[in-house]
Amino acid sequence: MAAIFDLQLLKDRHRIDYLKNLVVRGHEVFESVISGYGHKVEEHPLRIEYVNSQQVNARASSHNGQHLIEIEIAFPLTIDFLIKRICSEARFVPELPIDQTTLQQWRLPFSKCPGQILLDHQLAFQLDNVRFQLSELLMDFCNMFLLFHEIGHICCGHTQGQQAYFNQKACTEFLDWDDWLFRGRYLRRSWEIDADAFAGSVLSQFLEPIMESKKSPDLQRAVDAFGGDCAKITGVLIAALHVMFTYLAANNYALRKRSVHPSPSLRSKLIGNTLIGAVAQRYDVDIESIIDARVEYMAQAMPILEKESLFNWDQFDEAFVKSDDQISVDARLQRRFRNSCRQWSLLPLNIWSAADV
Repeated sequence: MAAIFDLQLLKDRHRIDYLKNLVVRGHEVFESVISGYGHKVEEHPLRIEYVNSQQVNARASSHNGQHLIEIEIAFPLTIDFLIKRICSEARFVPELPIDQTTLQQWRLPFSKCPGQILLDHQLAFQLDNVRFQLSELLMDFCNMFLLFHEIGHICCGHTQGQQAYFNQKACTEFLDWDDWLFRGRYLRRSWEIDADAFAGSVLSQFLEPIMESKKSPDLQRAVDAFGGDCAKITGVLIAALHVMFTYLAANNYALRKRSVHPSPSLRSKLIGNTLIGAVAQRYDVDIESIIDARVEYMAQAMPILEKESLFNWDQFDEAFVKSDDQISVDARLQRRFRNSCRQWSLLPLNIWSAADV
């Protein structure tokens, strides 16, 4: 077990407070979900810990009714840097002009390869106050997804299924090559799809605070740049998730690490559909306008990733063309394996019909 990371080592009070608050929100979501389905919170204690590692990974485990989520500290910090790099470019969200009077410059060590210990790249970027606040919003949305995905593995019973079927202690996001080649890839893929569906459903509950709550003046200006357009706000949030998925999928072959998640384009499409449905119903927004916004902001972000050698258009186009066919394959996987963790699931199976791909 990796050592717990001391957040005080970050020497950044804002970031320390943020990471602590993220853990608080994770506990609140977990307790709200399981109590809502009739479970006693005290019978399912959960620990959420940042562990000392330069690798980009996360895992969830359960043992004797106690649950643990371990997030390697490099994970949220890397996503923070990555999203800030995207937001620093005027071509991303061009309706938000850059204020030259408030520009600040960052130059941060960064690993091009998720899981790579070597910080082999320098990300240099400039952000004004408004784009900084937008980057904080998008980064937080991505980190919430990461945490809620791990909570989903626990609530769906996957953590105990991992022990029962594979004699492995934890559901780990990125696997060593030998583990990835091990039997049960399709079963584990179905679990990842369900954990994504769980995270997307929970994230949809956070859209209303993003769009309607009082914000800092700079963040309010960032949101106002979208003209109060719920479709555009939703589109840029989904685009941020796609940026994260694309980075996490990059260069894994070189590291001999793989995951059983769907491709980045398929993941963002499936999770995006959950968010799109929630927004369209809650705010009476045309679904096609949200899809158009998602495509627009993804198209703005991808050349920036390509510039940093973190994205390949040919691979994206190939995966995107296949994504519709893959949806039907993944739907069959979900139906086939839905009962695999029934005995450990904290959720009733009948809730899943709305979340199926």
